[in-house]
Amino acid sequence: MECSEAELAEIAAIRAEGASIALDDFGTGFSNIARLRAMPVDRVKLDQTLIADIETSEEARVVVQALVHLIKGVGCSIVAESVENAAQADLLRAMGCDSVQGYVYAGPMSENEFLSWSAHHVPASRSAA
Repeated sequence: MECSEAELAEIAAIRAEGASIALDDFGTGFSNIARLRAMPVDRVKLDQTLIADIETSEEARVVVQALVHLIKGVGCSIVAESVENAAQADLLRAMGCDSVQGYVYAGPMSENEFLSWSAHHVPASRSAA
């Protein structure tokens, strides 16, 4: 989140060439909501610490919903990281997250494992898929 104007210009130039820019782990550490509107990004990935309690904590849901509105308001799409189960995925989709990733679909795997998995995987019947 802390970039010089020259670095921001370089990122914007890369984006203008057709690259899609994502901001990872948003919501913790050096995240700065005010700075988000000036960043040349297309996608924001919500940090796993924001997702962990959304099934059981109203406060967690309120925070995630507010971030979804803010991020959508600056024109970015949203990816929720480390989604563990279908209930979390369903909540995130209902809140407006564009994509979810995590163990709800599959664990980490090598390229060869992924190619094999994707060739044989039949999506489960989930409202989040």
